[in-house]
Amino acid sequence: MARLVLGDGHPALAADRVRSIQAPGGCGALRLGAELFRSAQPETVVHVSTPPGRTMCRCCRVRLKLERYAYYDPATGGVKFDAMLGTLDRLPARSAVLLHAPVTTRRAPI
Repeated sequence: MARLVLGDGHPALAADRVRSIQAPGGCGALRLGAELFRSAQPETVVHVSTPPGRTMCRCCRVRLKLERYAYYDPATGGVKFDAMLGTLDRLPARSAVLLHAPVTTRRAPI
């Protein structure tokens, strides 16, 4: 999954700095990830997208510090890709990042 998200040639992959886990979808996955961070490294700061990561992590009821990064652009319905990468590139070593797809209220016509 990390190669799919970052691309095969990403320097973080080449430096063996990326870890990922697979879990069931939705709040179950968030809860498992949060519990893993809390038990392994309680001082972990989890960087979450705006929106919906912050709201989703609150549902987990796991006490971890959260920081935001730009992700979803409601005006276009797309990703603020350059802003997101700019923030992620500046994160310190051992940062945890929650990559989460945006939830939209827009519905396709029937």
